[in-house]
Amino acid sequence: KTMGLGIANPLSTPIEERGMPIPLREVSSSVSTTYNNIPSLLDNNGMIASSDKLRQISEQSIRKNLSHTGLYLTHPKTDENGVVTIKFRAPELLTRWNLQVIAYTDDLLTTGFRGYVTTSRPLMIEPAALRFFRQGDVTDFAQKITNTHTDDLEVTVLLRFKDAENGHPLDLTAGDSVKTITVKAGGSVTIPFRLTIPDGIHSLTYTAIATAQGFSDGQQETIPVLSNRVQVTKSMSLFNNGNETRTFRSDAPRTSASGKVFDETLTLQYHSLPIWYVLEALPTLKDNDA
Repeated sequence: KTMGLGIANPLSTPIEERGMPIPLREVSSSVSTTYNNIPSLLDNNGMIASSDKLRQISEQSIRKNLSHTGLYLTHPKTDENGVVTIKFRAPELLTRWNLQVIAYTDDLLTTGFRGYVTTSRPLMIEPAALRFFRQGDVTDFAQKITNTHTDDLEVTVLLRFKDAENGHPLDLTAGDSVKTITVKAGGSVTIPFRLTIPDGIHSLTYTAIATAQGFSDGQQETIPVLSNRVQVTKSMSLFNNGNETRTFRSDAPRTSASGKVFDETLTLQYHSLPIWYVLEALPTLKDNDA
């Protein structure tokens, strides 16, 4: 995005005293993005559209850059008229952005303003994504659908998941990944999707898409999946004299209340000189970060 900021001559505008707070002047504007000729998520038989159509929707309307900071360290350029131009790539969050600009001179005379920019689309989908999932969770993943258009819209919502590590698709909605609902003009509704998080995955990527009568919006994000298991380590010392046979048994838990105990690893270390283990531990004892 390109933004032009006009910096007036400090001698012709009110300037704040040194060290005094800056009363920022406030301005506001809005930016609305519309994509035309968006194909429908469903074909004539009510089935999910082909992969080519889904790819076309993904390329045009799915938002992936969800950073909450638009720009911080900028590189402004000033022309001969005192107009400062700042170029940056704006994040794709649909929200109300706060832009604060401060201009100052070498002798600390200052002025500035605060601007508000609202980014929106005629049709918007806002997933209520959690910060993380946990393996084995059964939860509702809500999608807020907002219609800023002047007419009512019949919206089709598609929610898909894939393993973020290998890209394999995941069916977390038990086949119920597409829903259709009518959203009044200027209104919004929330659609829940019931999810079941499987074991064995560590992160997943969701893609939420909404289309209606030529309008489309989508969002894609990766969410970590935490394990619901606790690693239990059991160690025991084995001492045996020469010409002697002993039987050692471990009292590590074999069952639990959940009935989900899994063997991870079994390590057996043997040495005729136990002092060797002390020597092996010296690098760890020396490391202050260990």
